[in-house]
Amino acid sequence: MFVPSISPSNVEEWRRNDYYKTQEEYLFAVADAMREEYNAIAAAGFLVQIDDPRLAMHYMLAPDESVEDARAWAGKRIEALNHALRNIPQERVRH
Repeated sequence: MFVPSISPSNVEEWRRNDYYKTQEEYLFAVADAMREEYNAIAAAGFLVQIDDPRLAMHYMLAPDESVEDARAWAGKRIEALNHALRNIPQERVRH
């Protein structure tokens, strides 16, 4: 069984950064908060399913961005997600 949960990149898009100095600092704060949810799901014995439509659709939502910029954007969001999932065994995660 699995429990779906949203990715940090999607939460980042829904809420405006009003408190953190940089967008990256905000993104990793969101990842730390989501880590609590991911750990609770895994601790309950479920697979953690990360739903990440923002990552898959970034190229459509930012069509003027260069390939390099899009890759950098995605790379940072993947880094944040991996940060949030760091204590969960890879075989317990679906993306």
